[in-house]
Amino acid sequence: MEKTPVNKALIGRHTEGLHQIWPLMQSLGVSVSQCLAGTGLSEGQAWGREGGMTLEQEFHLYRNLLQLSGDPMLGLKLGALYHPQSYGMFGYAMMSARTVGTITDLASRYFDLFFSHFQVVDYREGNLWETRLEQRYPIPADLMQVFSDRDIEAGYTIFDALGLERPIFSEIHFCYLDEGNLAAYEEHFGCTVKMGCAANAFVYPPSLADRELPWRNDQAFEACMEACRTLLDDLRGPHSLSSRVVDRLISNPGETHSIEHVAEDLAISTRSLRRKLNQEGTRYQDLLREVRLRLAKQYLRDRLTVNQTAELLGYSETSAFSRAFKRWTGRSPIDFRSSESGTGFTNPARHSP
Repeated sequence: MEKTPVNKALIGRHTEGLHQIWPLMQSLGVSVSQCLAGTGLSEGQAWGREGGMTLEQEFHLYRNLLQLSGDPMLGLKLGALYHPQSYGMFGYAMMSARTVGTITDLASRYFDLFFSHFQVVDYREGNLWETRLEQRYPIPADLMQVFSDRDIEAGYTIFDALGLERPIFSEIHFCYLDEGNLAAYEEHFGCTVKMGCAANAFVYPPSLADRELPWRNDQAFEACMEACRTLLDDLRGPHSLSSRVVDRLISNPGETHSIEHVAEDLAISTRSLRRKLNQEGTRYQDLLREVRLRLAKQYLRDRLTVNQTAELLGYSETSAFSRAFKRWTGRSPIDFRSSESGTGFTNPARHSP
């Protein structure tokens, strides 16, 4: 996958997640000022009260953390600090999600709301399903382990908080090598760990995606996601290419929307469209799915039949629409329609990535 150029606005907000690090480092006998040495970061930035930081500052900071702690597996301790509440409204969306699959799907579309240098990508084929953490831009080799460990452990921490006991996954993959500590990693995660892989990844059986979560709440989930869409739109800017794509999709919802046709309408090459959307932290299929989902919900709330909704959205078969809707929401269109009343439609071009 092509690496995404650095989005400074998104990297800058990583200071919001720093304040959780300092109690851990202080418990190791290391002060905040020692951690910040040479980074150019202020105490206000360190505690998330002001400004942001550059990618170079973050890399310098994590090199300090590794050196001062003397622990090559520090990333596991750091990842354990990131409970769902650490991610603000997005964390509350995860806590109210219906299924495990809902969370992995959200992570693949809203990864900019994590404090991560990786892009979440779902690969689902047969009985081998993976949620991969793929580099969005080059990460220095000496920091690959700490960032990989932190984000894999953060994923586990989220599911721990939702009541799923380890082992949750069948395998864990890491893109670096540390075979001297392989046994320690397998004991920690309680499953097979493979190193030197193409990407960091959680590997799991398809049945896990359908497992319902204990605090699922559809109404709370929708409210949280609306706030997340607004936040992400603010971070990416009001005149983004993704907003133009969404406007194009909404204007002709019943068409068979190929990326080639949309690129032609926007007077841009397909390759450039993919690349620029990637720079904004999204993908064409994610935008298409978001538009279809929001329109589908509105049509069903307005008491259209499932057949009519599928036709308006350009599906040649109602069964294909029904499967897609259940994959997106964990509910069948009929169940959703029977439980919802009419509400106004808000153009997702202003609220979705």
